[in-house]
Amino acid sequence: MSLESPAVARSRRDNTNTHKRRERKRNVSMGVGSHKRSQGEAAFTQTSHAPPLPALLRPQFQVFGEENLNAIDRRLRRGEAERMEEKKIQERCARVRERRNAESQRNIEMIQKRTARHASAAGLVEERRLRAEFRQLCRW
Repeated sequence: MSLESPAVARSRRDNTNTHKRRERKRNVSMGVGSHKRSQGEAAFTQTSHAPPLPALLRPQFQVFGEENLNAIDRRLRRGEAERMEEKKIQERCARVRERRNAESQRNIEMIQKRTARHASAAGLVEERRLRAEFRQLCRW
């Protein structure tokens, strides 16, 4: 029987298992998908299209078929259409922003003029009140 407490024994056993798991992870070889990706193929294809060749022996240029060229052309046209749509949206936003700014500027000017008129009218009212008060004081 061991002289260690059950907690110490459990801790030692857990550490050993963790160490074993790490070793297993280190010893795992490169997966099939990784090999296929490094050879330029999709990861989960069932069969290889070409025999595995080292990179230096593989042809350096790819030849695109008609289907691939059509797909590339469609993607480019779609990208151009999306850019044009984005440009139209930006132009609309700019026009609306400009219109709102002009409208808010007009509102600001209108409020300033109204405030000036009200201040002027209030000044006239105050001036009349003071003159009336002065006239009343002068009568004494």
